Amino acid sequence: MSLKQLMEAMVTVLPTKEEFKGLKTEISQIKAENVGLREEVKELRSMCRQNADTIEFLQNKAKECNLIFRGLQQSRDDDPATTVGKLVTETLGLSGEIPIKKAFFLGQAKQIILAEFRSTDDKWAILKTTHKLRGTGVSISQDYCLRTREKRSKLFTLKDELKKRKGEQIVAVVRGSTLHVNNTRFFWDLEKGLECSGQRDAITALKSVTGEDLEQFVGGLAHEKRTTSAADGGHRNQRP
Repeated sequence: MSLKQLMEAMVTVLPTKEEFKGLKTEISQIKAENVGLREEVKELRSMCRQNADTIEFLQNKAKECNLIFRGLQQSRDDDPATTVGKLVTETLGLSGEIPIKKAFFLGQAKQIILAEFRSTDDKWAILKTTHKLRGTGVSISQDYCLRTREKRSKLFTLKDELKKRKGEQIVAVVRGSTLHVNNTRFFWDLEKGLECSGQRDAITALKSVTGEDLEQFVGGLAHEKRTTSAADGGHRNQRP
């Protein structure tokens, strides 16, 4: 092939000016579509988060009269409701009527009992007397859905680290899904990690309150994968 023929062949395969304009228009359209798709994905994620929050609230609402009992001595002839009833009356000393709607074991080991009471008043009456269980090996905690338990697990781990570093210099308490450090509230988001009330940066706020830089610790906590036992619904290591 001569040089002239080669040049003519190259010209035939090169796009024309009009074709370049068409490609430019198509690229602009694709970019615009990508922007729209990103917004749609962002909106869908927001909706999924809202739905997850609503489901979590409703699940916890359904569990608000439940308590989890661990470490109870089980007599051979006693069913779970009888065992819980004996603890409530004999150990906790609650003489008033606190009926148990239902009670059953969690897991085949029969070491954990879930009991449902008729009202939240009955539940709180029991929780207020749990100080009498110190040294007995028995513990009582509220019942939460898995999503809430995962959040609380992260917050308890962070609280334990704070107490290890600061001791009695700070007040750190987990209530529900909130970690109170002195007078500042922190939350755990399963996607974003640690968050602080008032839309403040959580790590900065934590350092301001405690004087400790926990960025690395919190980052490691965010990447830590939790494993829960299917047999007991993940209740085995639940904190009070």
